[in-house]
Amino acid sequence: MQSFLSQSPSLGHSEAPHAFVDSSFEDSSISSVKPEDIYDNRSSSLATSVSFEPPQVHHKTEFPQPFLPPSECQPERVCPPLPSFFPPVPINGTPTSVAPADIKTPDGWIKRNPDLVRLTGKHPFNTEAPLTPLFDAGFLTPAHLHVVRNHGAVPMVDKTRLRNWKIRVHGLVNHECEFSLQDLKDKFQVVTLPVTIVCAGNRRKEQNMIRQSLGFSWGAAGVSTALWTGVYLSDILDYVKPIPRKAKYVIFEGADDLPNGPYGTSQKISLASRRDQGMLIAWAMNGLPLEPDHGFPVRVVIPGQIGGRMVKWLTRIEISDQESQHYVFSEPSLVQIFNMAGIDNKVLPMQLSPEQARSEEKWWYDPNAIVKPEHGSMLDIPSEAHTQFFTCRGYAYSGGGRRITRVEISLDGGNTWELADIEYPEDMYRQYCHEDPIYGTLDLTERDTCFCWCFWRYEIPHWRLADASSIAVRAMDEGLSIQPRDMYLNATSMMNNWWFRVSISKSQYADGGFQVRFEHPTLPAARAGGWMERMKAAGMDILNPSFGDSGSSMLAKKTPTRAAEVSMKNPKVSRQITVEEVKGQTRRNPGFSLSKADEVLGLPIGQHVFIRLRKKGTGEMIQRAYTPISKEDSSGVIDVLVKVYFPNVGYPDGGKMTMAMQELFVGDEVEMKGPFGSFEWKGRGKASWKGKERTVKEVGMVNYADLSSAGENDGRSRDKAWIVYGNKTEEDILLRDELDEMCKMHGEERIRVYYTVSNPKKGWAFGTGRISREMLKEHLPVASCDRMVLACGPEGMISEVVRGGLAGLGWDIEESVVVF
Repeated sequence: MQSFLSQSPSLGHSEAPHAFVDSSFEDSSISSVKPEDIYDNRSSSLATSVSFEPPQVHHKTEFPQPFLPPSECQPERVCPPLPSFFPPVPINGTPTSVAPADIKTPDGWIKRNPDLVRLTGKHPFNTEAPLTPLFDAGFLTPAHLHVVRNHGAVPMVDKTRLRNWKIRVHGLVNHECEFSLQDLKDKFQVVTLPVTIVCAGNRRKEQNMIRQSLGFSWGAAGVSTALWTGVYLSDILDYVKPIPRKAKYVIFEGADDLPNGPYGTSQKISLASRRDQGMLIAWAMNGLPLEPDHGFPVRVVIPGQIGGRMVKWLTRIEISDQESQHYVFSEPSLVQIFNMAGIDNKVLPMQLSPEQARSEEKWWYDPNAIVKPEHGSMLDIPSEAHTQFFTCRGYAYSGGGRRITRVEISLDGGNTWELADIEYPEDMYRQYCHEDPIYGTLDLTERDTCFCWCFWRYEIPHWRLADASSIAVRAMDEGLSIQPRDMYLNATSMMNNWWFRVSISKSQYADGGFQVRFEHPTLPAARAGGWMERMKAAGMDILNPSFGDSGSSMLAKKTPTRAAEVSMKNPKVSRQITVEEVKGQTRRNPGFSLSKADEVLGLPIGQHVFIRLRKKGTGEMIQRAYTPISKEDSSGVIDVLVKVYFPNVGYPDGGKMTMAMQELFVGDEVEMKGPFGSFEWKGRGKASWKGKERTVKEVGMVNYADLSSAGENDGRSRDKAWIVYGNKTEEDILLRDELDEMCKMHGEERIRVYYTVSNPKKGWAFGTGRISREMLKEHLPVASCDRMVLACGPEGMISEVVRGGLAGLGWDIEESVVVF
């Protein structure tokens, strides 16, 4: 998990983890597609269903035309547009000429962005973008800024080689076969997913400042996000039918020509065969053909894992009982050794030195994870800067599909932390399902995993910057993994994700103002600069950095003087209420703060909101409708009334939503959407239902007690409310005190409440048992065109008692009975 800090006074980017045998397989002609169809499929792009059960009908799709990298053909091409409710497609800056650094290399034919930061000299091509342009590009990264990790020369794929390109799928399968790109498109559902790709060596330069590792010096921009179009790997596996109990791994191999054979990795088949893992065989990036550096014509994309697992220029998929045995030797000056047994770019134990790692091969069989974080700008702070703010922004991400749940900022070396605002553009793809002839199906509506980076921002008053000597940022994901304070040194310098810190140096003007300079830890590759280099040259301990006078070494700190404790207890009260007593109460009245304190709720009476939250522990996303009890004109907060259904014999897990709410703490966030509902009470005898205005003099309520519609306090309304309210016990009656108070205030001529409980106590003065037709007849008004009944409850009660009972009493169910 990573968070990264980027500073600028204004917002710059765009807001911004048994197959069956199908006899029809033998009748399918996999190699019957004409090679030229790859280049012009406008007249023959009919998609057929994969031989699954039942067959799926897919929308017609086509390859982006011409199907060649934009840098080789029509560099002015723009990404195909998407609806405005999605994040904007990136703006391309496709190179039009070969960069001078590439001219005399094996890649002298590739047109590349000359502004990319080269990390391994001229060849092989391993680059990251300058951090600010990468961040300012927004959620989706254009190809010319996307991170690149190559181990050797890029395979040259001309039109002839493209026409004959096949992906061989073989090994422990019932049906070995070869697929052309046209086969993939025609036989399987074409989909597009947003995926963040990151190198496991991201931010390695910081560890190399401590000691030189086996890897080259990545900066903070070894991460990028794009829309990847292709087909699910799981669909291909379902097609070829891996042999049960024998097939354990899926091995990928590319077409790159390396000294010790092609690059290859593997995945467990238990993961690769799951659609929700989002593993793709992809041929397009942001709606355009892949660039050579990104795997043209086809590559593997594996969300939530490091980029080293994603084989480019894919030619072979093998189903095996063991992990990949591919080896890669790259970076001639370092002779890195990577065992590609399913895990690329290992994190080695802290005590292991680079020299041991080179000589003791056993260490290269340990598993790994992911990492990530830029430098120097100025800010003038005038002497009178009490109302001015500075916007800190950055990005954060985690691995394995886990969502970033909080990003925290510290201005005092980590003594105290404050929450930043998080924006998840990936969520915009969860709202709508979109079909497109190029992108295919773009649909995350049923997927809760997060495979992309998010953005965060935090407003810092100028006067606090003038007092601070550093800014630190850390992130936490939904698995409660949090970025550590200290660096984890290892031989490969993988997964460097300690707090990202920015040093603040200040100079004061004659008028009392300040000029503030921000300094990041390092600059990528061999570029000089950063506070780590400066502190190291001064002989300081950069593993325990101390920033200025107000900085902290994080080892010894002056303990602040604590104020005398103020007792909030009444000394005359000795009884203690236990946690169990509080938890045993079924009534909850949670309040949720809106985004702004002065934001008016504006929720019409009788309408509801959807509340969505992720259950702690399982990560399951749950959504339910609730009718708030806040007034329509209340501002800054929305209150709901929740009855908690605790686990019992009949329902061992209790109520799914209410138990999830029970786990919320102050400061947790939920999602809300609304208003929804076809009924609106406008007051003083006026209501709207199903788009029609109604005059209503009396309202009957069954298990529905909206106080605002039950009785108004302006003294001029003469509306009447008749309420029949059923519960299991007297203690279960929600809002009883409020209802009784309203009855006293307005009298029985305006409000009548009849309670009934299934398990009454001795002396209970109201009804006993469940709500019945007889209760409705006795305690609701007689049917009339100027009367309505509002009802809420379990389906059995609604269908049998309410609808059936009221119909027998002469009520027009379709026109006068509203069920919530």
